[in-house]
Amino acid sequence: MNHESPPQFSLTNFLALAFVAAIFALLMSKFGVANIGPWAALTSIIAILYFLGSWYVRTANAAAANDPSSPTVIESFADNYQASIVVSRLRASGINAAAVGGYTSGFQVEAPGYVDVVVPQADVSQAKKILASPVEEILQ
Repeated sequence: MNHESPPQFSLTNFLALAFVAAIFALLMSKFGVANIGPWAALTSIIAILYFLGSWYVRTANAAAANDPSSPTVIESFADNYQASIVVSRLRASGINAAAVGGYTSGFQVEAPGYVDVVVPQADVSQAKKILASPVEEILQ
């Protein structure tokens, strides 16, 4: 398991922040601090919130990738019926599986969609082996 933390501040974020600072320095030198100050403060707050949000997303994605109980999609189906067969097969083998997205598939809301079968990340390889094996092997 990888417990390294994601990078806290990337080169792209640094360059974007430097670009914003250069523009504000240019505007302040041309129009004066009194006219640009509120806009500079607002844009700086927005930039800081953007960088904090991107850091949070990277941290959350890294945490989810390292979490063995994180739900992982192993199959997608056009309807809930096919997904429920796979979920039943996996549950019969002792894997906690679930079908997600059943209300947006088929004609229930007349919107195209798929039903995903999800299992905990720790059980993905075992679930794929079970689905690759014939049903007769499971019933024995």
